[in-house]
Amino acid sequence: MTPLSKHPHQGLLSRNLLSRVIRLSIRFRIEISGDAIIKVVSGTVHRLFIHAFR
Repeated sequence: MTPLSKHPHQGLLSRNLLSRVIRLSIRFRIEISGDAIIKVVSGTVHRLFIHAFR
């Protein structure tokens, strides 16, 4: 049994959140285009992935 089968809605929720974060990161990248911002965003996405699939 995978952790996702226990929470079928969680996969959809995290995917929704991810698309939102990616859209935000694209906006931030255009506005600020700071290396630190990109690092923070990628770190947050990485943390979300670990959280969603643990």
